Amino acid sequence: MGEKVSQTSYNSIEPLYNLDPNRRYDDEFNYTYLKIKKNGKYGILSQFGIEIIEPILDEIISIYDKDVIIQNGNKLGIYNIQNKKNKVDVEYDQILIGKKNFILFKNNDLFEVGFNEDSKIEPLK
Repeated sequence: MGEKVSQTSYNSIEPLYNLDPNRRYDDEFNYTYLKIKKNGKYGILSQFGIEIIEPILDEIISIYDKDVIIQNGNKLGIYNIQNKKNKVDVEYDQILIGKKNFILFKNNDLFEVGFNEDSKIEPLK
């Protein structure tokens, strides 16, 4: 991790647009990260070509500020790019972006976790 790479290192590279509603979307270059694919697995590069997450994931679903919804198998989790660790383990069936938090579905239970760094997963009230 942390070294510059070239287009030829990956099968595909595409912009990963931020879903933060406070950002503008009328600029086609309004992205900070790139979604990469190598040997059928996905990861993330900075816009400067630095590998943030190596291509080991089944899918990169979306990004909201510094939180990335990731998928391995049929389970989802949230990886925080700034802290370089999972904010939410990859064990949820579905994750939605709400107005004030992420909404997590696991089996028949609902949970929530806030957008800020120190938020804890709690049952949805």
